[in-house]
Amino acid sequence: MKKLLGVCIIALFAFTLTACGGIQKFRTPGYLTVGISPDYPPYQFFYADGTTIVGSDVDFANYLADKLGVELRLVPMEFGAILTQLQLGRIDIGISAFTYESERAVNFHLTNSYFNDGEGSQGILVHRSNLETHGTFELLNNSNVTVAAQHGSVQHALVSEHLPQARLQTISAVDLAVPLLINGNVQAIAVAEVVARQIMNAHEDLIFIEDTFYSPYSGLLAVINRNNQELFDAVQAIIADFDQDLYAKWLEAAQELHDSLGLN
Repeated sequence: MKKLLGVCIIALFAFTLTACGGIQKFRTPGYLTVGISPDYPPYQFFYADGTTIVGSDVDFANYLADKLGVELRLVPMEFGAILTQLQLGRIDIGISAFTYESERAVNFHLTNSYFNDGEGSQGILVHRSNLETHGTFELLNNSNVTVAAQHGSVQHALVSEHLPQARLQTISAVDLAVPLLINGNVQAIAVAEVVARQIMNAHEDLIFIEDTFYSPYSGLLAVINRNNQELFDAVQAIIADFDQDLYAKWLEAAQELHDSLGLN
């Protein structure tokens, strides 16, 4: 009888928490552990101290944690490692300017977009002095051309699909590709236009070419392990009521901050 009573109390407690939105599956109780790649301004980047991560996606992560009633714990890592860490259960969620990709949709929960116009067009950044020789997709699609793209990114897949003749150089972080492009070690970087323009603010000799990759999808989304249905449902509910104008303000502030710091 005591055992049955205990089970009933536990069940009632669980139901009460669920009804109030209090049950989510967190790796560490009381914390939302977020995998983030801080090499993608203005969405996420290191502040001048080299340790503090800032950017519009960090603001959104803080917003989520606050709505979930927990503290935020950011775990910086290479972009390509975020999905692996999710699969291993070492982080709760990936928030790092993710966009839709069919393979991701099969293996992970992809939330609805929290900023529909955040990612903009996907394209190529080249050196201004090479615009005549590398300024179009046709010119770039050549075995003598090396295009850098981040491991695990949408841009990496787009280069493979649309520039099959070019040499694809996989990089761990976008900021590592900038000196490679400036020094002529690569001829182009595949990157989102919003990020490209942030880089161009610090490097006037770089330019985003007019040709862009076509994608039927747009918008930024978060990625969650498929086994974590509780957290996915909770985040989806928060995004459904989220005012995207607020994210637009965070994005503008992050762009201004990055420019003021003179970062790459």
